[in-house]
Amino acid sequence: PAQFAEESDGNVQIGQMPTAGGLQLDPQRLMALAALSDNPLAALKAVPEIVQGMRQVGLTAGGMAQDNPFEIFTADNTLPQSLRSIAQRYAQSYATGQLPPDKVDERIRQLGESAQRASTSAESIKLREQQMQQSLDLAKSQQELTGTLAKSQQDISQQMVDLRREQFTAQQQALQEKRQEEVTKREDAKDQLGTTLRQLKRNYDTLLKEGGIVSTEASATENVGAKASASGAGRAVGAAFGTKTEQQRQTIEQTRPLLLNLIKNATGMNAQQMNSNAEMQMYLRAATDPSLSYEANLDAMANLDRLFGTGEIAKEIDKQLQSTRARTGRSQW
Repeated sequence: PAQFAEESDGNVQIGQMPTAGGLQLDPQRLMALAALSDNPLAALKAVPEIVQGMRQVGLTAGGMAQDNPFEIFTADNTLPQSLRSIAQRYAQSYATGQLPPDKVDERIRQLGESAQRASTSAESIKLREQQMQQSLDLAKSQQELTGTLAKSQQDISQQMVDLRREQFTAQQQALQEKRQEEVTKREDAKDQLGTTLRQLKRNYDTLLKEGGIVSTEASATENVGAKASASGAGRAVGAAFGTKTEQQRQTIEQTRPLLLNLIKNATGMNAQQMNSNAEMQMYLRAATDPSLSYEANLDAMANLDRLFGTGEIAKEIDKQLQSTRARTGRSQW
């Protein structure tokens, strides 16, 4: 148009524009321009207005005679098939002259709007599909995260179970070891009690041999002398002179706290239980009282060994006392 206006000295009337051999509407270029537009859909929508304007200025002859405006829609593969089928029918009607000129613009406008709606709908569907895919991906990620968390929680729970099992096993082992230590301690205490009672018996044997204790095996005269030496005055004299008999008596009496502690370890009794055990207290006093008879002391020692020791000393004492009673015909008392 600029070139035409320049050649006509600017005095150009619309009706004077050439209709043949001049400006013509090229549908292929129009489609190319629409495709290169920033908004192709809006450009397609504007096509009917362009065609109508070109017709109004008389530029429909020549190039427009053989051009079909509906080919823009039939050739667009991005449009739905149903919309392209409608455009194809319009194109056939236009080519055979069955579509009046006043209806062409309206049909093109309707197709442009339908194309824009279809594109918008397609974009909406695509957007919804993307949103749905994102939701599916998010759900999958959450599911994987939930599975990972569940697996981690399961692992932690298993570790806690294993830890509790190990702790329980360790506690049971420690308890078993403690029990074994207590058993060993008691067995050792029983052995030590037997050793102490055996030593105590040797002290009594020495005391008997030195005539410092009454016995069923001694004569009346010997027993009278032993009784006198075991009295308070006799022990005072013995202590003053450092006699062997008084030394044995003191050793015997000093054995009492040792026996008491060994019995405590051998039985596991506490101090209150020890004090309330009348039988044990009676045997303990009798076993460590050199003022009693030799046989009474040995009998008390045997009872202590049977109750709290290994019983070996008790067997030896019982055998010895039975032999003495059989020989003398007297009781140990």
